[in-house]
Amino acid sequence: MRTRTWVAAAVLLAVASNASAGTDEFAIRNEQTFEFVEKPTVAKAADSNDRFEIRFATKALCDVTIVIEDSQGRTLRHLASGVLGKNAPAPFAKDTTRQTIVWDGKDDQGVLVDEKRAVTARVSLGLKAQFERTLFWSPKKRIGPGHRPLFASAAEGVYVLEGGGVDHLRLFDHAGNYVRTVYPFPPDYTSPEAKAGGPKSFQAALAKVVGLKWIEFPQDGKLYPEWQGLQFSTLLTSGDNAGTGTARINPT
Repeated sequence: MRTRTWVAAAVLLAVASNASAGTDEFAIRNEQTFEFVEKPTVAKAADSNDRFEIRFATKALCDVTIVIEDSQGRTLRHLASGVLGKNAPAPFAKDTTRQTIVWDGKDDQGVLVDEKRAVTARVSLGLKAQFERTLFWSPKKRIGPGHRPLFASAAEGVYVLEGGGVDHLRLFDHAGNYVRTVYPFPPDYTSPEAKAGGPKSFQAALAKVVGLKWIEFPQDGKLYPEWQGLQFSTLLTSGDNAGTGTARINPT
């Protein structure tokens, strides 16, 4: 269920409620009711023109997340997030479903937001975390300084192999645009055996890769490929990718 309420005051307040029923055994045991008994309101604090009070009450001790967004929907401030109850993190009040959260008018960098009438305070119930993006990564980043990559041109583009503790083989088109990573091998979980999660599921996901040596791990009885090299950091068997002494400069 998803509801939204807009309240015009010193700032715009958007209310979003969306349920998520998680069955993960490691999930926090929050109450699975995601409803407001008092929908959020916002008002200027009495002691400052830059401070605002966001008030609401939930039907249960569920998880709550509050963010401040700009007019484009980008998050300016991660204001509060956590599960209500006896262990509710600050700035939430403990052991109560009735909450008053103060926004100091600043973004995540501690800078005051000028156009406060153009921002939105969003109160969400029952959110579920999901992967959004990898930070500080680029396919054109070098793996390690001082190591010379190897290039191989082909009709589909240029393959670039780089080592130095971690092997990477990437494909770029002839205009220099990143196409895909060949190694580390991307697993394919489309087959039923790969999806099953059994002892050979990972082996099935890498079934198209030839030459891997598989070993059974005593912790869970599953098969995993054996890592090679002095630092056990490569699945390639063409040679050690890390040396000792002066050999570290030019690993094989």
